[in-house]
Parts: sequence; C-alpha cells; structure tokens
Amino acid sequence: MALTPTQWLNTIEFSLRENNTGSYPRGLVLMLRAMTTWLYDEDPLALLFFESLLSEIRSRIASGEPFFEEMIREYFLDNPHRTTVIMEPDTNLEDEMDAAERQRLDDVRKTASPGELEKIFKNAERLKKIQETPDSPEVLATIPTLKIADLEKKNRTIPITILDEKGATVLYHDISTNDIAYIEIGLDLRPLLQRYIQYIPLFSRALLEMGTKKEDYVEISRRIDRKTGGVHPSLLISGIKDTKGAEARLFLCGKAMLPQVGELFDIIRDILMDVRLDNRERFKQMLLEEKARQEQQLVPGGHQAVNLRLR
Repeated sequence: MALTPTQWLNTIEFSLRENNTGSYPRGLVLMLRAMTTWLYDEDPLALLFFESLLSEIRSRIASGEPFFEEMIREYFLDNPHRTTVIMEPDTNLEDEMDAAERQRLDDVRKTASPGELEKIFKNAERLKKIQETPDSPEVLATIPTLKIADLEKKNRTIPITILDEKGATVLYHDISTNDIAYIEIGLDLRPLLQRYIQYIPLFSRALLEMGTKKEDYVEISRRIDRKTGGVHPSLLISGIKDTKGAEARLFLCGKAMLPQVGELFDIIRDILMDVRLDNRERFKQMLLEEKARQEQQLVPGGHQAVNLRLR
C-alpha cells in the first residue's frame, strides 16, 4: 500500500519524536544522527532540531508544490552521476583466496632471514601466552562494575491522576513525551463467558482489519497512517494485588501528536462503534492467515505450546 507524502511526513515525524532506540543509548544514537550531516560539512544539529524543517516541508506540500516529485526528478531521474555494479558469483573464489594467502606466506618465508622468522615465531608464542593467561585479581579489580549500592532502592514512580469522565475512569500520566499523546482505551472482558476468551485475539484483529461503515480496510488503514502514529490492540489478563480477583481487559492503544488527538479519538470511535463484522470473505481470509501463522510458529516453538498446555 503506497503512502502519500502526508503519510510519509507523519511517519517520519513520529519516528523522530519518539526516538525509540531500543537497547541502544539515546545519546549515542543522537550523536550518530548528527554525523549524518556533520560528515558532509553541514549543520550537525539539523536532524536534532527537526520541527522547523518538517514545518517548512509540510507548508510547501500544502501549497501544492511537488516537493518530493522534484527531489526524485533532480536526484534520480535527471542525475547523470551513477555507477552500475554487476556482481557475479564465483564458485572458485574461496579456493583462490586461500591459494593466494598461502603464496603470500611462502613468499614471506623465502625472503625473511632466519632471525626475522625466529622473531615472528616468538611474537606468535608470546601472543598466544598472553591470550591464554588469566587476568590477575588486581587487573580484574580495575574493571568498572555496578554494585547494589549504586542502584536506586525504589522504582521510579510514574505520576498518575485518577479522573472520572462521564462515568469512565481515566488514568492520566503527566510525563514528557515530546508532544506525543499515548492513549489506551480498555474494555472490560470479565462479563464475557470464558469460552469466548480464546477468540479475543481474532476479534481484536477484526476491529482493525474489517473496515467500518464509512471506510473499507484500506481506507481506514490509510487514515490511521495519515493522522496517527498507529493503533493496535493489546490484551491484559492479570491477578489483582492482595485479592483473589483478576483483571481482564482488551485495550485499543493509539498514539498521535497533540494537534491530532481529536482525530485519533474519532478513529477509535469509528473502529469500536461502526466496525463491519459482516464481511465473511474478509473474515475468512483473516482466519486462514491466523491459522497459517499459528501452524508456522508451532514447528520451531513446539516446546512453548507444550509448556503452556502443562500450565
């Protein structure tokens, strides 16, 4: 599904704002991002302070200027600077490289004096001894280590405000998110009969992939890409602390930049209230895809299925 320029800008802006670096340190990733322009004698902060650049691009596109089209024409279609690289496999390459290496070593052996060869052998023995000798306790003690005393004794507390909005409980977290609002709407599954719980993953997928009364699946997907950073379902089943009760909820999770929060709520409302569940062909296609996915996961992860069954 091809993305429009607006959808691309929305996706890129979300990526820059979230700066989701996974297990990599954010500072390191920001440094590497700055190198993208700095290496070519441009402003190293250009990709860090990106809001003005995105605003300029967005305004030029809104005015009707073919911004991306002109870039494609200038840098690709009409660009005479290009290189054609043809790579052909060679089944004898490894043998040829080994033979060349052996020849190089033979040449060194023939041209080196007995003293030079003796020096090479002694250096090799010394290196092997260094590699095989364990470090002394004094050397190991110089390695920085994290001690229990260096850790905070309490988890970081996330601020929470509990509100009541028209009979619905709202948990509000006032934290810095770089002007992105993260919304989670939870549906209580406890009144649902237990035999229906197993169908919740398929049902939650149907909410997003069956379309609505106003838009088919492709149109609602494009609308989500154009207006938000994504909408996805999440299932929570958990015990309640200090009680014998349990919590079971289906969450619809979405994220949007602050000016588009209203449109995110409109999309979630359409998904929940106007979803079309009567498209049998689309549902059958989803069911077969889910069946194939489960079968594919079963082969490499059979032990996980057995583990779940035993529990």
